Amino acid sequence: MSAYSVAKNLRDLAMQPQNRVAIVKDQGCLPGLVLFLDNDDPRVVVMALEALRYLSLCPSNRVPMRNEIGMLVSLKAIKASKDQKACQLASEIHTTLVPASRNTRSRRAGAASGQYFLSGANKNARMITLQISGLTDSASRFKCEQKLLATSGVVSFTFDIAKKRCVLRVNQSVKVETICQAIAGTKTMTAQQVVKNDMGEEVFLTFGSSPAIALDNKENDMPDYLPEDDDSNVIKKGAVARVDDNNGNGNGWMSSVTNFISKSFYW
Repeated sequence: MSAYSVAKNLRDLAMQPQNRVAIVKDQGCLPGLVLFLDNDDPRVVVMALEALRYLSLCPSNRVPMRNEIGMLVSLKAIKASKDQKACQLASEIHTTLVPASRNTRSRRAGAASGQYFLSGANKNARMITLQISGLTDSASRFKCEQKLLATSGVVSFTFDIAKKRCVLRVNQSVKVETICQAIAGTKTMTAQQVVKNDMGEEVFLTFGSSPAIALDNKENDMPDYLPEDDDSNVIKKGAVARVDDNNGNGNGWMSSVTNFISKSFYW
């Protein structure tokens, strides 16, 4: 089933009020729709936005939708795009999820603390920046996405293809070596960690025969969490949330969503 077909099926299901709570509660559907917001096909983006608009009409869905990693960042990016229909839908959804009064309070609280988080999940995560050789287009990005989605402990990630970089949020226990090995599994890409030295200059950590030693020594000097200055660290394209694959078969969220659609609803 193609991305467009999955997005369309979810949109059609979301049109029915009785389906909206179940779609949001499912572990794959909502993260999948957020992932579709970064799709290269404008039809997929619009279809995902239409589904999200219907889902946002249910009051009980608004908090989990607002807290879904990558949701608000992706909506803001689409609001700034040139696609008039997508921009209108994104604005409508964002207004529904984040009323003006709440948005003002959130920004004031963030300014007071000096930190902003996309969701409560980030307080137990750290940020990693990777330089990825071979990340050149949407096809290579898709391959990298599949490897990251199948990697345990990856919370979310964003790509900047122009700079060949990926910024990830991962659990504290995840080693950079593991992520780099996963990316190397594409057979067409390799990754290096981007860190700053004492002079504030960017340096690259390459993982060789004993990468864990270099990694552990470097990470001991780094803070547990990295602050975010109101989206300044967020790449304009939407963040991608990982969907856990409990069976470990690597099929990813697309298979999960497809199975959910076919087994959970009557057409």
